[in-house]
Amino acid sequence: MGSDIKIFLPADASAKDLQLLIEKVKDTRSLLKHNEVLASPVYELLKNVAENFNVPVTITFVFDQKSIGDNRKAVVFYYDEAKKMWVEIGGKVTGNQYRSMSITSPSLRCLQ
Repeated sequence: MGSDIKIFLPADASAKDLQLLIEKVKDTRSLLKHNEVLASPVYELLKNVAENFNVPVTITFVFDQKSIGDNRKAVVFYYDEAKKMWVEIGGKVTGNQYRSMSITSPSLRCLQ
């Protein structure tokens, strides 16, 4: 995955022994239903504890602005598997052509 995605976990993010699993989703066809445009690969982020993080974590994605066009904005979504839909969680964009999108969130899905 290189520098496509980075996760910053503060030292006090969890009181438990925490393991994160980051996997690039290879086939996204079943996830895209409404002409969505992907600005970056889709990643599944899983953790081994059910609880939310004690403090927010920061996830940063790198993408090429040209891939989404001038009249669109980049935002981060998560896929709600129960509702079978994408839910916007926002993000802050920094940089020029190759931009970073960062979100800070107290939760990631628990490993099944």
